[in-house]
Amino acid sequence: MSPLVLLPEALVAVAGAGLWLVRRRLPAGRLRWLAMGVTLVAFALELWRGAAVGTLFGGGWAQDRFALFAKAALLFATFVLVLAEERWPRRRPLPLTFAVCLGGMIAASATTLLGLWLGLALALAAGMAAAALAAPEAGSRLWPLALAAGGLVTVGFGLTWALTRTFTVGGLQALAPTQVSAPMAILVLVGLAGIAATVVLGPFGALAADGSLEGAAEGTGGLLMGATTVAGVQYVAWLWPAAGSWGLWMAVLASFAMLAGPLRALATPEPRSAAAWLVVGQLGWVAAALAINDRAGQAAALFGLGGLLLAACAAPALTRLERERLRGLAGGQPARAVGLGMVLLSLAGLPPLAGFYGQFMVAGALIHGNLIWALTAGLLGWLVAIAAVVRMLRPVFLEAPEESPRRSRRRWIEQWSVEPLLMGGLVLAYGLFAYPIQVLAAQAAAALRLP
Repeated sequence: MSPLVLLPEALVAVAGAGLWLVRRRLPAGRLRWLAMGVTLVAFALELWRGAAVGTLFGGGWAQDRFALFAKAALLFATFVLVLAEERWPRRRPLPLTFAVCLGGMIAASATTLLGLWLGLALALAAGMAAAALAAPEAGSRLWPLALAAGGLVTVGFGLTWALTRTFTVGGLQALAPTQVSAPMAILVLVGLAGIAATVVLGPFGALAADGSLEGAAEGTGGLLMGATTVAGVQYVAWLWPAAGSWGLWMAVLASFAMLAGPLRALATPEPRSAAAWLVVGQLGWVAAALAINDRAGQAAALFGLGGLLLAACAAPALTRLERERLRGLAGGQPARAVGLGMVLLSLAGLPPLAGFYGQFMVAGALIHGNLIWALTAGLLGWLVAIAAVVRMLRPVFLEAPEESPRRSRRRWIEQWSVEPLLMGGLVLAYGLFAYPIQVLAAQAAAALRLP
């Protein structure tokens, strides 16, 4: 295979370093446009060069349909994240966003536990650094949780290698179910617990004074969630012989997330926190599909993850307003109100948006996998999520603003800003083009070589 297949990763790495060097010399607006341009170029290169299939570095790096789908989704989510930040603040440097994306791309092409760990570690470190910079006091309190999650992953990966004497995808998938001992099953659960904790940390960027999670202060957390979920999909596929030890555990955890996330969103008054809990509910649907442990489940999980990434990267910027300022938003900033409504409704799973089709595919996989009880929990959570979003959007569209908007050219530009409309249009387009994207997700699932 030609080394040119690494062009997207190289561009992301070089761009991250370059943006770090020029971050104080260029205006924030130019940095943002430069970052979006680089991301789109890397996305185009991935679609072009990533269509090849093969390995590099003695088999340590793989390019297949799974890597193509996962890396393209991460790159486009990075573009959405940068687009969502209309005024990118200095305290959240763009290089950290590119580092999270690069970590996910490394995990997507990894063929060994070491490569998977390196991708996870890079994404987690950059994501937590971005959260700490966005909210120094609250974000820094996440570091103990991040270190604990990383430690679980390290212990699980390391001792799994020690027990099996193999750390490659081929060696792990070649294990017979009868070779999975009780200690190995426990270590697999430890590794999965670390990945699950890292995934959940993504939508949250702060801790409240009482230690409870609060909504993310910036959108890099959504990208971190996507990068670590990609690693989790890889890990689950590699260890399918041990599915008997983690399948039921993941299904129970997914059912809890599908129901608890929307319930917490319904009870949370702050829009940012509510959106973060809705993301947790959608993550539950992705995890439920992975618990089935077959190609149909993997395809449904990947398709759902793609739509979730778009909404999770856009939601923090759109929900940054406080509750009082959401009142009458449709009258003062109609474009922002429409974009906010479409993103939140996608997170709730309302048709014809991305979230609905992701949940629909997972529901079919759950029926096929005879996990009706998990589907029941998901449907209950779906109803609660819709109620939570209706509660959030009611003051946006049905209440009058506290003060009438002033008429000026600058005010008119704010009212009809194209970014919120584009973000809402993307989650709609993902649903409208669900069939071709689902075909790509099925090809990606087939590349994971599940039986």
